[in-house]
Amino acid sequence: MKCDSCGKENANIHMTSIVNGAKEEHHYCQQCANQKEQGGGNMFSSMFDDSFFNNQFFANVMYPQSALGNSKQITCPQCGMTISAFNHQGRLGCDRCYEAFRAHLVPLIKRIQGSISYEGRIPQRGAADLKVEQTIKQLRNELIQAVKEEQFERAAQIRDEIKSLEQSKESN
Repeated sequence: MKCDSCGKENANIHMTSIVNGAKEEHHYCQQCANQKEQGGGNMFSSMFDDSFFNNQFFANVMYPQSALGNSKQITCPQCGMTISAFNHQGRLGCDRCYEAFRAHLVPLIKRIQGSISYEGRIPQRGAADLKVEQTIKQLRNELIQAVKEEQFERAAQIRDEIKSLEQSKESN
């Protein structure tokens, strides 16, 4: 796609605006985008400076400060990151942050992805192995629950089923 302004260079900046319900698309090369003036300033400069991508996206849009309450004090024991630092940066400091901020991450992940667990498609190659792994994982959870509820006969059946699945998996 060529630049709407010069018609020579390939467009690498694409703007879509909706004004009074009418959609307008503009495509510019880098040079023409830098030259486009709107209100005395570069119309793209505020959009593509570092602050655009390193803003308070999680804090302001996805995880408003009002929802944080006193959680600004929560700190990861391993890396020292705070929940407010995560909200500012949009990324965690280490693997322990997931556990330290779990109470705040679960609602955030549900809001972004719609679910806390993966519910997507399974690749064709290796699908059978993955299904067996998922079944074993589910059975282990059931085994734990059966033991907690002191249903030892059911627990023994589940244990045997897990062993059978693991042996069939190893033979493949």
